[in-house]
Amino acid sequence: MIHKIFLSISFLLVSLLAHAQWRTGFINDSLKSPNELSIAVNPINSNNWVVGANINQLYITFDAGMTWQEMEQQSSLGPYGDPVLHADSNGYFYHAHLSKTPDKPRPDYLDRMIVQRSTDGGKTWNDGVGVGFNRGKVQDKEWLSMDEFPGSKYRGSLYMSWTEFDVYGSENPEHRSRIRFAASRDTGLHFLEPVVVSDGTGDCQDGDNTLEGATTAVGPNGDVYICWAGNGKIYFDKSEDGGKSFGKDQVIGQQAAGWTYPVPGIYRSNAMPFIQCNPQSGDLYVVYTDSIPGRHQLNLLFSQDGGKTWKKRGIAQSGGPHIFFPNMQIHPGTGDLSICYYQNTEAQDSITIKVIQLSAKDLAAESWPIEAREIGPRFPVPGAKLFFGDYIDIAAYKEGFVVVWTSFEDWQLRARYAVLE
Repeated sequence: MIHKIFLSISFLLVSLLAHAQWRTGFINDSLKSPNELSIAVNPINSNNWVVGANINQLYITFDAGMTWQEMEQQSSLGPYGDPVLHADSNGYFYHAHLSKTPDKPRPDYLDRMIVQRSTDGGKTWNDGVGVGFNRGKVQDKEWLSMDEFPGSKYRGSLYMSWTEFDVYGSENPEHRSRIRFAASRDTGLHFLEPVVVSDGTGDCQDGDNTLEGATTAVGPNGDVYICWAGNGKIYFDKSEDGGKSFGKDQVIGQQAAGWTYPVPGIYRSNAMPFIQCNPQSGDLYVVYTDSIPGRHQLNLLFSQDGGKTWKKRGIAQSGGPHIFFPNMQIHPGTGDLSICYYQNTEAQDSITIKVIQLSAKDLAAESWPIEAREIGPRFPVPGAKLFFGDYIDIAAYKEGFVVVWTSFEDWQLRARYAVLE
């Protein structure tokens, strides 16, 4: 039920740069410590956005962030964290999240993924559908994508990937983790039987040797691409039949520092990879972080042949030594790529939010002009005892991009957005 409407106009910060213009403001006005933000923008009405945050918060705007309506997501299946938002060409919004199955203890109640749908811009939602239930096992860390290409015979399919744990947190080497995937052919009302994507397995300790962070993208011909982290590597696979089956896993990058790496003053930092496909050229991009001595660096992998071969661009950066929580989005109309991430300052006592923007022309060149810009106010590190989430998010829309992230201001977590036009 929607319980608060508030203005963010008074908090707007407008900045002008040579290559970009942005405005930023607060999303939430409650004291519920939102973190792990995800955003989707309605393709039919670019002023209509929905943002999700832990544990079950939703924020809706119909005027491009000038005012927000705040609500708690409800479902008989029990919404419980890891929010992921997606919007399709019908104007439908999808909210994927973990379950909190009634009458089960933690972590056993995390026994399925849940997808809920809204057909009225995020004001109301259906009860949702459970996906991936596998008795006795935990389902965690999902992501969504969708096939919207006219030339694909799987057009309209909604895809979800995630990790399954035999026994979450177990140190028993016989307990394993794996990557699973499921498809919906009816706009999220039902999902087909999940398939296992990963050829190998990881441990169940939710750490460096666990298979985690699976994200997906769809190509113009309907191929489904997926990447994930585990065992010190970045894996890639693809499906040519709408997610019914996948090929042989391919190692496309090394992650020597592993899935988890420390950032001073941050509760935890997970090196989740994100994949995007250029809707015009079909080129693939994967962004992730890794460590070199004394620094956490940003890496970008790209493929121009459907994932058969990959090249790597290490992105040099000024500022503090630690980059974390990178994400990216490709604009469907222009082919421009925007990468967002956190970076601490040289003194490591505050955090910045930055964006790198590369035009389609830049991406086609042999060398890329890399210029990172701060798009919001700096804030102090929240401290290692306060959960800060595992990711931030970025969405493309007609006028540009919208980035959402968690800030720490006035001694509390706040949800912020920035519009890049």
